[in-house]
Amino acid sequence: MCSGHGRCIEGSCVCDPGFFGKSCVPQDKLKNKMIKKFESPEELVKGNFDISGGSVMPADEGCGPIGSGSAVYFYQVRPTCSSIQQNPSGMIDRFDDSPEFPGKSGKFLEVSLGLGLGSVQNTATCRRPLDRRENVFVQFSTDHGLTWQTLRELDYEIFSLKPTSVELPLFKEAKSSATSFRWWQPLNKRGKENAQWAIDNVQVLGNHKNAKGFQDNFNPIVVENWFLTQHGTPRAGCAAAGRALTFAADHTEEHYAETWDFEIHPASFLQYDINLGCGYHINPFSVRLEFSLDKGRSWSLVASPCMPPDVGCTSYSTGTVHSSDQYRNWTRVTVYLPQRALSPSTRFRWIEVMRHSGHAWALDNVYLGDGCPWMCSGHGYCVGTKCVCDTGFKPPFCVPEDPLPCELRDTFDVVSSNKTAWPEIYGGEISSRCGVLVSGTALVFYKEGMRMAVTQDLDLTAAQYIQFTLKYGCQGSVPPTVTRGNGILIQYSNNGELLGIY
Repeated sequence: MCSGHGRCIEGSCVCDPGFFGKSCVPQDKLKNKMIKKFESPEELVKGNFDISGGSVMPADEGCGPIGSGSAVYFYQVRPTCSSIQQNPSGMIDRFDDSPEFPGKSGKFLEVSLGLGLGSVQNTATCRRPLDRRENVFVQFSTDHGLTWQTLRELDYEIFSLKPTSVELPLFKEAKSSATSFRWWQPLNKRGKENAQWAIDNVQVLGNHKNAKGFQDNFNPIVVENWFLTQHGTPRAGCAAAGRALTFAADHTEEHYAETWDFEIHPASFLQYDINLGCGYHINPFSVRLEFSLDKGRSWSLVASPCMPPDVGCTSYSTGTVHSSDQYRNWTRVTVYLPQRALSPSTRFRWIEVMRHSGHAWALDNVYLGDGCPWMCSGHGYCVGTKCVCDTGFKPPFCVPEDPLPCELRDTFDVVSSNKTAWPEIYGGEISSRCGVLVSGTALVFYKEGMRMAVTQDLDLTAAQYIQFTLKYGCQGSVPPTVTRGNGILIQYSNNGELLGIY
């Protein structure tokens, strides 16, 4: 049958351009892998995609964001030239099964895709499907579309809830030297138009090795780093120096940024800037940094919180749960990655803990890779394993240019706090609402949410003690039953507050 790439004339094949021989085999070696994100219509042309009933649409049209940008959106009712009519369908280009693939040397082949059927908003441009007759089939062909076999039927009840990543192991029959795939939604025989749908982030991989890291300051976004940025858009604002990945507050769906898979080893670490104060909010909210070892099917916190009265902690911290109380301004976070996150295929996500609707927050200057000298001492950005130090600190380790103060004295008798001595104060202010502790006013913590004060860096190599006056409970505010969970922690950091060592 000329391998589906030619015409049979008087018992001989007249091959299509790019194919030759008695059976019309490819002249050039076919690709053995593909990663497509459909950022422009030109990508379809260059990749030899055959699209029926759909086109590339921006993230704010069609079915909305499916991946990190544009997606292929299927919405037109269009019959094919065969005897069976079909609604939108997509067929991607061909792939070579090289000697490294399964069945030849014991390696593996996988296909990962992001697909959304309908939308939680159930809009006119992305109607929610109603029954199985609107399902989409993922199929493969080893004879250029002469015959098709089904890999999986995508159930409308699962994929209409939100965009979902799907990993499909390939059958032995699909691992040929020339395999095509298609996503096919048969024509609705009731005479009604089927629900629209979209695909993005298509991967066909064989003996693939993940990258060991990336860097992104979103000027512009490096789309190859991100699997999905749900309701996140690179733009100016949120008091960022340039562009930042900013999440708007006008959505009820989850807000998150999810990376692709990366190879994580013991020297890997993660650094990023985060700001949860981009807009007005009444109630506090939080954003979690999580990791997954199974392509996003399950997630774990990179660092779990441990606070009194918890026991068994090596140190007390909020882990990688970032609260809007503490991260209301741009804050750099440097994270040591735990042993359980090390793998050849680890992905990360920053996700807002949703209750009713989302809040405005932003992410910037993300770095994943090998550590820099002394992790830049918590006073610089790691760029290509070298430190770009903050003002007042010098490379290669980002140590202070000038000697640090050897002591700190403060009676809090001045109405405004010393911003140099106390760069971070949460939930408190200088006032007399707790009475006179020693003299005049005091630093009083009484507000809702986080209550914390952080000093500037000090040179304490010759220090012997820390002394202060503390009053617990003001104006009868001591709880009837005081437990260990009501205590106040006094902590120190000698690495610029790097997360994981406190």
